[in-house]
Amino acid sequence: MTFSLDLAEHIQRTRFAQFPAEAVHWAKTAIRDTVAVGIAGVNAPTAAITRQVTGLDSRTGACQVIGTVLRCGPLEAARANGTAAHALDYDDIHESMMGHPSVAILPAVLALAESHERTGKDVLLAYLVGMETTCKLGRVVGFSHFAQGWHATETLGIFGAAAAASRLLALSPSQTATALAIAVSLAAGVRANFGTMVKPLHAGLAASNGVWAALLAQEGFTADPRAFEHQQGFFALFRRNDEPPNVDVLNGWLDPPEILVPGIAIKLYPCGAHSHPFIEMIRRLSSAHGLSADSVARIDIRMEQSRHAHTNRPEPKSGLDAKFSVQYTVARALLNRGVLLAHFDDAAIKEPAIRAVMRKIHPVPHPDMDSSWAGKYGGEMTVIATDGRQLSDRIVHQLARGPENPVTDDELWDKFRDCTQSILPLDRIEALFAALGRLEALDSVSDITAMTMPADTGQA
Repeated sequence: MTFSLDLAEHIQRTRFAQFPAEAVHWAKTAIRDTVAVGIAGVNAPTAAITRQVTGLDSRTGACQVIGTVLRCGPLEAARANGTAAHALDYDDIHESMMGHPSVAILPAVLALAESHERTGKDVLLAYLVGMETTCKLGRVVGFSHFAQGWHATETLGIFGAAAAASRLLALSPSQTATALAIAVSLAAGVRANFGTMVKPLHAGLAASNGVWAALLAQEGFTADPRAFEHQQGFFALFRRNDEPPNVDVLNGWLDPPEILVPGIAIKLYPCGAHSHPFIEMIRRLSSAHGLSADSVARIDIRMEQSRHAHTNRPEPKSGLDAKFSVQYTVARALLNRGVLLAHFDDAAIKEPAIRAVMRKIHPVPHPDMDSSWAGKYGGEMTVIATDGRQLSDRIVHQLARGPENPVTDDELWDKFRDCTQSILPLDRIEALFAALGRLEALDSVSDITAMTMPADTGQA
């Protein structure tokens, strides 16, 4: 049996009842989060230009462009919504695939679910199947895929999108295998384009190309069934590893589900993930010991060595630059008890109060966290209070907030509201958040997407 057919059979025989309640909870958490960041990113230049060049200016069509008054077909909607959801780099992360899975999978799911009148339960199942597919492929290609320079959000996310689309379309295993093989030739995305508008576009392309692959397969389009294991196929070209690809990972399908182990990680702060453990530490210390900006004399940070160079930014020049400054993000967390989207406005980083706190923060490479710690997100912090107290904390590894340290309902709501308040009124935000929380009970996905539409202001 070819790898594509083996994977396809896993995709099509998976049933909703196989997922424990905790997995469904995390799926709804990730879906809420992705819808929120998609709305937040809708006016980012990368999203606006993508819609403009695509020619999205219609109020008719099967699918809603999230956060706008526009409608279009499923391919265009998947691309527009995926690009917007990754525009602020505020979306979820998964270790198994070393990238951002939901921004590739969910826009594909919503586009086809809306255009084919599927239920909320259908959406959840397709999303979970797409997540399992993307992450299992991440385990197959391993770290060498990342090290080689590929951006897994597109190169692996496309297979999650294709799998989810194939499940929603109820393709046969043979058709699903063909969709996956077609996706092999559509997989792309290089890390060289990080820091540019192309990075968010990777998510949009993964979503739309995954849908396209499934629709092509449904109509009888052909592809080589050995597109993964062929000597000139995906595994040979997208890995830098002499060992054979670990295709046996499919034997662990849903055992346990990837969304639970290692689990999806939600970003509570709109900045580089490398700073998140230190934001968590200063918030914990502040809460436990009653610290304020005025009561702190000095903060010493010791970070894994390879990350120190790109997070040690004592004088960020812009809001984007500040997203990767550990001095700025920790100072914000101390001064404002949190880190919000508005804190990365170019004007916000110049405020005298924040600059004064930043001067108290001193990051250095951790003497014991060398390159062998490169897969970890953590370090140590010592706070010296003005009254002489020395307070310390340590996080060995925390990639955003996953099942080992889950987001609370209040934290998720705070992020959801912060992301959507510039587009939607509060009563709509509350209704949308609640509806996504009972997604499995909804008869129509169109009810959800319609709630994301702002007042008609001529927005494009």
